[in-house]
Amino acid sequence: MDAVITWVDGNDPSFREKINRYATNNDQKRDDVGSTTRFADNGEIFWCVVAINRFAPFIDRIFIVTYGQNPHLEEKLEEVFPEGFIPIIIVDHSVIFKGYEQFLPTFNSNSIETMLWRIPEISDRFIYFNDDIILSAPATEEDFFTKEGKTICYGQKYSRLLIRIQNALKSKRYGQKRISWKGSMVTAADMIDNGSFILKLCHSPRALRKSFYEDFFAKHPEAVILNIKDKFRQHYQYNVQELQNLSDYKAGRCVLLPDNEHLFFFKKDYAHLDDELKRLDGGNFKFVCFNSLDKASPEQLKKIESWFNRRLDL
Repeated sequence: MDAVITWVDGNDPSFREKINRYATNNDQKRDDVGSTTRFADNGEIFWCVVAINRFAPFIDRIFIVTYGQNPHLEEKLEEVFPEGFIPIIIVDHSVIFKGYEQFLPTFNSNSIETMLWRIPEISDRFIYFNDDIILSAPATEEDFFTKEGKTICYGQKYSRLLIRIQNALKSKRYGQKRISWKGSMVTAADMIDNGSFILKLCHSPRALRKSFYEDFFAKHPEAVILNIKDKFRQHYQYNVQELQNLSDYKAGRCVLLPDNEHLFFFKKDYAHLDDELKRLDGGNFKFVCFNSLDKASPEQLKKIESWFNRRLDL
């Protein structure tokens, strides 16, 4: 079983130059589209990779999907794991977009996630991480796939109608519809059936199967273009993981577990960091997500780094 991490160093001047070339002023003002916070790198990927090595030794390879960049983690990992660590393979966007190069460069997470299954030689069962989604406790294969081969999905059922009402009531942002996390899941669910609910996915690692996407996109090639044609996120795009999770759930091939029992999610406001870290330490959470660390102060970042050093035995 392999792991896949998407990563970008938004502080790279050449990357910022490309953003400036393709993004409008409004794109760059919006945190949900193209602002600096969306692409900020605060070193989370190091903790993400260390945690996989520390807590998920059943992983065979770690694929880091990026755009002409390399986090160069090997030297640091050799210090932490002198006896060896899980092999890292850097995969450029040009590899997974082979045959679709006209849509590059892309700065659109929905687009990139749509093509992850095209990583050469990736295992059929793989686990997808954003670089800020990090294992916080020992894991087993059964935390992602049951012994019978069913996928484990962390989230909850949520009304499609309620999401549509909520989105309709939201004001526009800079004259454009807001990007809705739950709305993208509704769009994916509507591609499957006209049911009443979605599986509202949390910010946890995702158990995915290459074979599902091979089959789905072979039957619906137009769905690939729909999700990869825009260089920045759009309100009409769909969440590609929802396609598999909901399809599997309705076919009896997915086990749904409550996200609040397994994930500790830090939102953008770190005002109560000390209390939150105590609550995190007092719980039994498998995953932690420090969202938008660039919003944290230098003092708060030091506390978070100290917490990771203790938890990951660094």
